[in-house]
Amino acid sequence: MSSALPWLIPEVVQTSNMDCGPACLKSLLQGLGVNVHYGRLRDACQTDVDGTSIDTLEDILPQLGVQAEQVVIPADHLLLDEPKSLPAIVVVRIATGATHFVVAWRKHFGLVQVMDPATGRRWPSTQAFIESLHIHTMQLSASDWRDWAGSDDFLRPLRSKMSSLRIPFITTEQAINQACADPNWTSLAFLDALSRMLASLIGTGAIKNGRESFQLFTTLISKFEQNKTAAFELVPPQYWCVQPNNAEKNNTEGEVQLAYSGAVVLRADPETSAVADEEIGSTDLLHALKEEPSKPLRTLWQLLKQDSLLEPVFLLMAMAVSAMGILTEMLLFRGLIDVQEQLSIGRQSLVAISLLSAFIFSLLLLEYGMASVLLRFGRRLENRFRLVFLQKIPKLGDRYFHSRPNSDLAERSHKLGSLRQLPLLGGRLVTSFFSIVATVVGLIWLAPAVMPWILTLALTQVMIPLLFQPMMAERDLRVRTHVGALGQFYLDALLGLLPIRAHSAENAIRHEHESLLTEWSRASYSFTYFRLSSQAVQTLLSTGLTFVLIVISLTTYGNSPFMLLLIYWALNLPRMGDEFAQAIIEYPNHKNVTLRALEPLGTREEAYSSTTPSSSKDSSIPQEPSHGVDIQIEKVNVVTSGHTLLQDINLHISPGEHVAIVGESGAGKSSLVGLLLGWHIPERGQVKLNHQALDEKQLMQFRQHCAWIDPSIQLWSDSFLANLQYGNTLSADISRTLEQSNLLNLIAKLPQGLQTELGESGGFLSGGEGQRVRLGRAFNRSQARCVIMDEPFRGLDRPQRETLLANARQLWEQSTLVCITHDIGETQSFERVIVVHDGQIVEDNSPQALLNQPESHYRQLLKQEKQVLNNWKQTHLWRKLTLKDGQIREQTQPHLQDAHSSSEGSARHG
Repeated sequence: MSSALPWLIPEVVQTSNMDCGPACLKSLLQGLGVNVHYGRLRDACQTDVDGTSIDTLEDILPQLGVQAEQVVIPADHLLLDEPKSLPAIVVVRIATGATHFVVAWRKHFGLVQVMDPATGRRWPSTQAFIESLHIHTMQLSASDWRDWAGSDDFLRPLRSKMSSLRIPFITTEQAINQACADPNWTSLAFLDALSRMLASLIGTGAIKNGRESFQLFTTLISKFEQNKTAAFELVPPQYWCVQPNNAEKNNTEGEVQLAYSGAVVLRADPETSAVADEEIGSTDLLHALKEEPSKPLRTLWQLLKQDSLLEPVFLLMAMAVSAMGILTEMLLFRGLIDVQEQLSIGRQSLVAISLLSAFIFSLLLLEYGMASVLLRFGRRLENRFRLVFLQKIPKLGDRYFHSRPNSDLAERSHKLGSLRQLPLLGGRLVTSFFSIVATVVGLIWLAPAVMPWILTLALTQVMIPLLFQPMMAERDLRVRTHVGALGQFYLDALLGLLPIRAHSAENAIRHEHESLLTEWSRASYSFTYFRLSSQAVQTLLSTGLTFVLIVISLTTYGNSPFMLLLIYWALNLPRMGDEFAQAIIEYPNHKNVTLRALEPLGTREEAYSSTTPSSSKDSSIPQEPSHGVDIQIEKVNVVTSGHTLLQDINLHISPGEHVAIVGESGAGKSSLVGLLLGWHIPERGQVKLNHQALDEKQLMQFRQHCAWIDPSIQLWSDSFLANLQYGNTLSADISRTLEQSNLLNLIAKLPQGLQTELGESGGFLSGGEGQRVRLGRAFNRSQARCVIMDEPFRGLDRPQRETLLANARQLWEQSTLVCITHDIGETQSFERVIVVHDGQIVEDNSPQALLNQPESHYRQLLKQEKQVLNNWKQTHLWRKLTLKDGQIREQTQPHLQDAHSSSEGSARHG
């Protein structure tokens, strides 16, 4: 492919802070001519690969046809002509101190064209850009740095810098050759630091470039040759890119160690190449490369044409007739003026006026009919889109929602109502275009001698809006992306309002909101500026061309009878062009809304691969309530964002077996059961239920026969009863559920009993009370074939934990039950315990058998738990307070209760 870079890099604005890597990749690849689907690329960086690592980006680019190399180079070498480091993905440091990816595309006369995923395209000065770079310091041996410094990668930019200092070529070559002849690292490092210091002095005005810089250069070189140990006295340390590492003076071989500092750059080769499918290591990356870009107009057309193609065709014909009718109306008015003296005052004049009025009324009826049809199209389009949207949402996987801010999804959904305006916009666009064409035809018919001026004026009305439209679309999309991100502070931040206030984080949140609001303001200003600029350019050109056209027409045709009509049409053409321009300006707005709304529809449904054996026609989940589910996990690996969560998992759980899973926090326990719930898709291996590979159909059937208990399960702002019955049949025995989940005492305290509102996310309940409601909801599914309990008793005291665990095991006695817990003591009642460590199953046996092994993980976990409890009971460093019935009492004697014991607060209602 061609290596010529486009003048402007495509803009891709990130949705969240985790998207700067995928956004930079999309922008860079599209600028190099490689089309990838941004949604697929983003999903790949959330699952198979780590989009936040520049090492991973370096691995991804060759798989997509672009050769890339990650280097650490002195910051002032990045923008030099030799070697060519642009285009490149560069690591910069933002105001908060965090690192961030941007794409440095081109250098233009002291400015750098940068695509920043947080703000879009921007043009900082070279100095400002260099100052924003993240400087990474790495340790390497003196010989390694000396070998690299003697190569062209270092010497070419060094020559370029010395040339910009106006140092003669002969002097430059002598200095470089002399430094290269020295096997020690200091000579080349001093030459580089000296050129950097001279450039800084010239930039501040301390010396002049030319004779003064040359004299200072030769003087310092001479002093360095006389005493090389004084190098850091001649040139201060801040100008050196490499210095001796004081912390690590020598390596094992006695060699000097250096601290080398530079910018982290992932430079891309503009020459792209085709890549075979088998060379792409990630399935999601392959989908990103093969996926066609979204085409909103085609999608909307498919939704509109579901009824009939005749209606849109007749509508286009009506618009053309309407445009011609307006011209005909003017001709009739002009004709009526010419023949008024030949008509009699009575009957003939009345008939002429009546015919003209009937014609005008027919045009009004035509306009009314077109508007009605367009409004009906808009309602149909919105309704059908919402139906498709609602059908798609349940099919999207968990990772789709977790990888996007809730506020962004809410903003997309909120803007769906604007889809009904699309047919009206299209109608205005087509009508104004037909009107321009009809007016041009009429003008040429009246004045063929000035046809070139007429066509120039008409092209001005059409081409100027079309030329500005791509830039308007970019800026409008940037504004909309920032609007979606701004909603995060109104939705996501409010969910954490209490923690924000408790930790006095208001200023931090306010600062983040202000910085994003500033970017939105800049994007809105840029959009408004280009919009007004396009209108100003069009108005000035239209006015000038119209004046020229009228003057030339008057000169050519003099006092022609049709001169008044020609002047009217010529003056009316800019007005029609303005209507066309307004429709073109509004198009990016609706296009970007449609694109953002279409993105979920084009997302691949997170289902198990179709290559796995499909389930049989009948459900493999047993229908008899007396049987559990047979679970087999064979050689499974799970990878998310390039990080391995589970590795080489082999597990078999028989039907009706009760199993406890333990391990340290982050060991992979929840990820293990997430395989059964469909949260994770195995990168390798297979999951089987009742000896059949888990696929999409079987996953849905499994969920219908599964009870899941987790502290993160949502409680709704609805009645206690509605929350208890959510997701269950209304025929469940509520009284039995209340008794088994220990909720009777709670019901007695609620002001309206079962009809009491629980508040948003159960806000009117304490943590333990909310968890018991979740347990009650699961207990309603007494016929569940499989039960998954992930920290099911969080926030409950030990007596309640023991009672509720016994109730659960009794209720689901013949079901397959998997219980994840950090309470090692309560797992001793299980027949089987599985220990997970670093994403692997390291132990699987009965509790007693594991305790009999001195070095077992299970024994160590139980020992640590007992040690913590004993230390807590015996220490006098803690004050021991008891909260009971809304009152706090301090214990004066040593505490004999379990450390997990804590009375729950009463129900809170505000």
